[in-house]
Amino acid sequence: MPTIEGGYRAALVLACALVVIECALFVYLGGFSFGAALRLAAAILLALGLWLVSSIVRYLAGAWSLATIASVGWAMFGSGKVAAGPGLYWMILLCALSFTLAYVLLVSRKFASEFAELRTSRPKYKIVLGRLLLIALVAAALVATANDIYQLSRS
Repeated sequence: MPTIEGGYRAALVLACALVVIECALFVYLGGFSFGAALRLAAAILLALGLWLVSSIVRYLAGAWSLATIASVGWAMFGSGKVAAGPGLYWMILLCALSFTLAYVLLVSRKFASEFAELRTSRPKYKIVLGRLLLIALVAAALVATANDIYQLSRS
């Protein structure tokens, strides 16, 4: 069993923290926002993929974190008005955690070496669950695309 010191554990903790923050946003918005539900589902799937030691999810999570920083930054500074309140604090915390997670996933050598070591010795059930997660992600993308096509054809 490989030793897990800091990089991989830090990535898992950051991914789980992002799930908690997205869940808090979902509850704060009353659960009526499709965008908040999508962000929560993506955060849960990315944290699960990191636990399953999936290389694809590693890079997807890094890209998702960078896209989160860009979209939240755009929303914060594109409007021209920034008011202090729970929304602003949520955005700042989300950007800070996303930046840290992206750095750990994409740049950290310690994480890369631990991740490679874990991939060589992961249990069989994690391999099977990882394949099922990949199939679920592809199916979700196909359903979202079909929904977009349907909505565009109606308008």
